[in-house]
Amino acid sequence: IDDDRDGESPRRLKAATLADALRKASPQSRIISISIKDRSAILLGGQRPTAALWFNHLTHGFVTSKFYGDAPAWVKPVNASLSRFFDDVPKPFSKLDWSASPAADRAVLAMALAAIRSEGLGRHDTADLLLVSFSATDAIGHRWGPDSSQMDAQLKELDRCLGELIADAEATAPGRVVFALTSDHGILPVPETPAGQRWNARRVNADTLTKRLEEKLRDRNGSDQKQIVHFALPDLYLRRDPALSDAAWTDVLRNDAAVIAADPNVAAVYIPGRSVKDDEFNDIYRRSFYPGRSGDLQLRLHPGILLSSYSSGTNHGTPYAYDRDVPLILWGAGIHPLRSTEPVSVESLAPSLAAILGAPLPPTEGRILTEAIGR
Repeated sequence: IDDDRDGESPRRLKAATLADALRKASPQSRIISISIKDRSAILLGGQRPTAALWFNHLTHGFVTSKFYGDAPAWVKPVNASLSRFFDDVPKPFSKLDWSASPAADRAVLAMALAAIRSEGLGRHDTADLLLVSFSATDAIGHRWGPDSSQMDAQLKELDRCLGELIADAEATAPGRVVFALTSDHGILPVPETPAGQRWNARRVNADTLTKRLEEKLRDRNGSDQKQIVHFALPDLYLRRDPALSDAAWTDVLRNDAAVIAADPNVAAVYIPGRSVKDDEFNDIYRRSFYPGRSGDLQLRLHPGILLSSYSSGTNHGTPYAYDRDVPLILWGAGIHPLRSTEPVSVESLAPSLAAILGAPLPPTEGRILTEAIGR
């Protein structure tokens, strides 16, 4: 979302979004996205929302960027009231790290409720879209893990926030609300906790692993030049000699993949366009690759490995169930009660909501949940 011209924007976003599909189908619709995180508000809101709002830790208020123009007038009085959330951080959380506490979600809720009331969401002839990213669960999960007392307190408070949001939306537009709930990822238990030990979780220092792989690749290629340009799991970016043909570069990648796969922490190495034999994760890594942006190789570490440069906390970013299994709930007007026993991907959410809104999206890997939405 970094933008040299406007600070933050969706200019690099290539995917079609639910918000942009609705804007195209219904130019009069009101579309509001809100999050503590700038990237969440921007990528949910897309190219032309009514407002995309995120929290600025310097100004201690919700802001937008030049790309979107001025924030709506109703944002200013909400910002003026936010001090109560800074002062009301519950134990065992710290005011010094306010965003990693339930108070952060309370602030987001305050802005979301103001959007519903000020914009009259749901009261128009056209559909409106409110996109809310509650981010405290992510920050708390990273710091204390999913089995901590902090997470227990957070989920109880998040449940109350969701209840208030739904109740307010229903009161504003009775019988006209469709509510969707999901998450972008799960998380591995902290390795040093009993839960982490049950998962055989272990901490691997990211810098140490990168240094070891760098040394192996230099030895293999007989070079004293840096081989690894950047490593952000799962993507490994490698230095390429510009004189190499595509065929020669493919040979280099195949040889480098074999060297890296021999590391005891590495379960598999994927070369874009090539499958690893008898590997159930091939399709996941294929969908995670984007030419020109993704790495030259993709690494899958063994289950339970936490790749981190920190001595505490935990992380995500693997294809395993503890990172990949998330809730997917649809509720409200026109949604049929059912629990699916078939695997359902979160990729099905956007096209299903688009079908409800009458705002078609381009084909995706996900399917429209016709059994739930009756279409």
